[in-house]
Amino acid sequence: MKNFKVLPFVLSLILLFGVVSPAMANSQDAPSDQLNFTGPVSYEFGTLDSSTPLQDEYIVNDRESLEQIIESENIEVPEGYELSSVTTTVVYDDAAIKSFKEEQSSVQKNPGDDIVTPMTTYWVKSIENVRTLGERFYADTPLYSDWLDGPLPKGFTYTLSDTVNAGYKSELGMSASDISIKVGFDVAKGHAISRNATTDPVASGKRLNVKIYTNYLVKEFDEVRRLYMGGLEIPNMKETYQGSAWKPIGYILRQYHYNS
Repeated sequence: MKNFKVLPFVLSLILLFGVVSPAMANSQDAPSDQLNFTGPVSYEFGTLDSSTPLQDEYIVNDRESLEQIIESENIEVPEGYELSSVTTTVVYDDAAIKSFKEEQSSVQKNPGDDIVTPMTTYWVKSIENVRTLGERFYADTPLYSDWLDGPLPKGFTYTLSDTVNAGYKSELGMSASDISIKVGFDVAKGHAISRNATTDPVASGKRLNVKIYTNYLVKEFDEVRRLYMGGLEIPNMKETYQGSAWKPIGYILRQYHYNS
């Protein structure tokens, strides 16, 4: 009885037909600017000033931190004014949950052809190890940006209602439907978010710059593909890539206070 050397034969097939290059399914990267909830972050939101189930508010008012904000965000302070404080309000959509649980996913195998012969080779792709990164935003692309001049003793209330696209990035060209099932939301559609958000009061002679961003929940996952022959996985023929998906869950209201 002859012994067949399977692995060299498989490798020869790979060299003959070539390995398919990973395909990016969505060219946009996930939002990466991080909220100041855990650990060091690129944008310092300051001290937590108040918190409710659907809203958190932070404040920065020390001079050193304000100077860092001016430098890092390339702020042009209006002539005759100085930046006195920055408040950041994170408001969640009514349908969103403020705390998110990490999700684990099982491997789903899809060998492709229904008929598998002893010499059939094929790649099996799966989405595994889904984990929640947290909340992120695109710091350079606010939804709205306004200047408000005092006096506004009660501030100004924004009635916000937007449909913002979710998104995903796949190195192996995983389908949007497969990713949606694993991460728990539709990655290929727009999601409606709406909230009323009121600014801080603005005294006479003072100015307020308001920037409103979309707040996204971001998840990562492993994209794994394994090489099979005749229904059996071939050892040491496994590749792992990283994908991500994101969904709008509310707004971030940044307020820059200026004194004359």
